[in-house]
Amino acid sequence: MGHLPCPTDFGGWLPFVTTDPKYTSPFWTPDEAINNHALEQARSVVALPAAAEHLARYYATDSNYAGTTFTDLRPNEPDLITSADLLAVTTLSVEVGPHAIRTFDRSSDEISEKLSALSTELRLETVDPDATADTMASLYELVKRSLRRAGAETSNAWVTASKICARKRPNLFPVRDNVVLDLLGLPKTYPIDWPAFQELVADQPLMRTLDDQVADAAGHEGVDVGDPSLRLRHLDVVLWMHALNPTN
Repeated sequence: MGHLPCPTDFGGWLPFVTTDPKYTSPFWTPDEAINNHALEQARSVVALPAAAEHLARYYATDSNYAGTTFTDLRPNEPDLITSADLLAVTTLSVEVGPHAIRTFDRSSDEISEKLSALSTELRLETVDPDATADTMASLYELVKRSLRRAGAETSNAWVTASKICARKRPNLFPVRDNVVLDLLGLPKTYPIDWPAFQELVADQPLMRTLDDQVADAAGHEGVDVGDPSLRLRHLDVVLWMHALNPTN
């Protein structure tokens, strides 16, 4: 094992992070104990009988939840962040302020360059971290900087940045927010969180159970789960709904 400085979502770096020697990027620093705990939690929640009901409730077309609007609102230009994307992320209870909107508009060429470097075919469960983590981090950090409020020197808008990246590459970037990360025991530091989510979507027993729950929910009247292959998104829904409704 080695030690690398690890960037945090709140600005600055963690100076002493133990890393797996097979990875060289400071933006991919998996922690085995954290990964194992997250996997145990996710397996437990996704296997609950309530998971399908939670999915059905979330994806009901007459509900006040985001449902498929977050991923499906059109247009969704693969290599641009447009007004439709900024509207879509508001369905996940975040705001994009006027200064940020202007910044996204001014930075459109740079953002397009970062997005085009990440194929829409990439999936977190099969991605090579050494080939992709730096590019993921470059996009994520640019989006987070673009969300900085006028007059602020730094931006801590990591939740909104995560949701924008997940809107653009839903099979690559997990939707990270306080509710789900607390449930999984993740530290809210993306170089540690991303590998943990990779462990989750690469776990075949967990994904088979998730697929079954999504299929069950899709059979409910008035429910539209959208693309069943968006496993990162469906997993987030199950975990988030459980965290908010642990007894039903």
